[in-house]
Amino acid sequence: MHRLKTDLGIVELLAKGQQFVAMVAHPTVARIRWDNDLPSERFMITENQLNDFWQALAVELPVLSSSESSRLGKVRDCSIATLNATDEVAEYLDSHGLILDCGRNGEHYITCPFESGHSTDSGVTSTAYFPKNTAGFEVGYFKCLHASCAHRNDGDFLHAIGFSKDDFDDLSDNKTEEGFTDINMDMTSHFLERFIYVVKGDQMCDLSRPPYNCVIEMKSFKNLMAPYQIPSISKKRSTNSSSEILDSAS
Repeated sequence: MHRLKTDLGIVELLAKGQQFVAMVAHPTVARIRWDNDLPSERFMITENQLNDFWQALAVELPVLSSSESSRLGKVRDCSIATLNATDEVAEYLDSHGLILDCGRNGEHYITCPFESGHSTDSGVTSTAYFPKNTAGFEVGYFKCLHASCAHRNDGDFLHAIGFSKDDFDDLSDNKTEEGFTDINMDMTSHFLERFIYVVKGDQMCDLSRPPYNCVIEMKSFKNLMAPYQIPSISKKRSTNSSSEILDSAS
């Protein structure tokens, strides 16, 4: 939404399922008019064209501020620009050659890790990562404009790019020939404090992530935990961490 100066009102762009065209008068009594009458045929524009148009409005009109509401109801101020912004995720994306370009608000346009599921190739700006404290985001945030990615959260993107595995300490050097008694970290307790099983939907809640995107699908959870083995002293062997957590939660 673009909020204009003085009493000029707002310019609002509604998402899928919220928009329609009607030949009626607006509640403000100002008549809605179309140049050259109504179009005779339905026309289509690309996501890039829509983004360019929306950005052009902010330049051509007397816009005071711009904001955006996510499907979860989170509102951010798009007018907050932090050029050359970075964080650990942005640095990871850069080191792996996934950043294609940078936007005016500090966002990094990236190669979507799920692009194989996209129905069309809509260009460089269709998928972006906003580093924390940029464009109104307190934490890092992924955004993909493709419908096939609408249900994905930040955890899904982090896992897909291979970043999530770095959230944990590497315990490989702590192993001993006699067993696991010398390991100086209780991994079971660590994971049990971090994850909560959600009965409805058979999902997991990751308490280390922001509340609005902390719930992950069971398949994603098991893939995330696959590299980690929890030591079992009684059985003299390691067990799959996801199985151990689920058993303890039940």
